[in-house]
Amino acid sequence: HIQFEMSQCPDAFIQEIQTYGYDRDAASVYVDSTINCIGRNLAWKEEDDFNFDTNKLFWRQTFSLKPEVFFDIWPPVIISIIALLQHFDTFKWDRISGDWGRCLIFIVCWQLFTVIGYGSNFGVVIGFLGLCWVGILYLIMCV
Repeated sequence: HIQFEMSQCPDAFIQEIQTYGYDRDAASVYVDSTINCIGRNLAWKEEDDFNFDTNKLFWRQTFSLKPEVFFDIWPPVIISIIALLQHFDTFKWDRISGDWGRCLIFIVCWQLFTVIGYGSNFGVVIGFLGLCWVGILYLIMCV
């Protein structure tokens, strides 16, 4: 979802400017001359007009605490951090890594709910490799 290279501003900025009474051509010129985009999510306005909320459309659709946005975007990051922390004794949770069976359940849930559905084809490949390879190894360790 997040891209940080310099790029052309999305057309949605032009549509937003049109709500202020500009026609499409004038809005296009306004966006091209006053708004610089960093990727497709973050915009910087050149002029000192702080009344126009340039990042309402995209940045707050990625970084938001609204449940419908937050729970769609951030679970892979949170679950991956929890998985990484299980390697350190200070942060280890027995509910997750107390025995091989719990680890197996955590890995299966992690792969199904936060890896396969995210990351496009790479997420599918890594998710199925995780389920097949690591899942089978943990299943063997449980028995």
